Amino acid sequence: PDWPTSVTCGILNMSIPQMLFGTMPVYIVSVFPQTLVGALLVLDKEASGDPEFWVQVSSACTSFAAAAQAAASLIAAYKITMTIERDGEELAKERPEHNEVAELTKKEERFEEMFLHVTRWEQMSFVGRARIIGAAGFMLLSGLVFTADFVLSEPICFRQFAITSDINASFQDGGLQGNMANIVIAPIGHINLGLFTVAAVLFKIHSRMLTRVARSLAVRDKE
Repeated sequence: PDWPTSVTCGILNMSIPQMLFGTMPVYIVSVFPQTLVGALLVLDKEASGDPEFWVQVSSACTSFAAAAQAAASLIAAYKITMTIERDGEELAKERPEHNEVAELTKKEERFEEMFLHVTRWEQMSFVGRARIIGAAGFMLLSGLVFTADFVLSEPICFRQFAITSDINASFQDGGLQGNMANIVIAPIGHINLGLFTVAAVLFKIHSRMLTRVARSLAVRDKE
């Protein structure tokens, strides 16, 4: 996990060169193999003179990339487990630098209680119930259509387009006729994206309104 490690090192004001050096193994087990696999996917094997050779190389690199990624994940999980077993008690001890986090957690306890209270079904208003039912219904309907688009032999939402396809080619040849927006099939694709957007907006509004009510109740209770 190079990204969270690098971010944590930055928060702790650690040496940037040391952080970059410490995360270099990621380039060996992840970045380089994945980049090589991508390059081989777009390689014109017919023009290379020996297409069968490059097909075998591509398959071998893909297998190596998958194995390296799996091995890295297993080793990371093993190291984390061993560290917890060996130093769990020491890591669990309270430290001065934890005080601010503990204080913030304590302040949020009452808000979390109020949020759980206002999100109970019997505590919601009629409008609130209708809003969350609408969000869930639109999201489920959108998901069902997307699933149908994936399993049907003829797509109904998105045209099939691979990384090796030519965007300027015709629809019959696997292209998008020069326009990336053509990957969405009208009208079902646009309607389904609209349903998903409406569901997401309704959920966001519902969440923000209940959060505001919960904070108001928490402040009022504190006073």
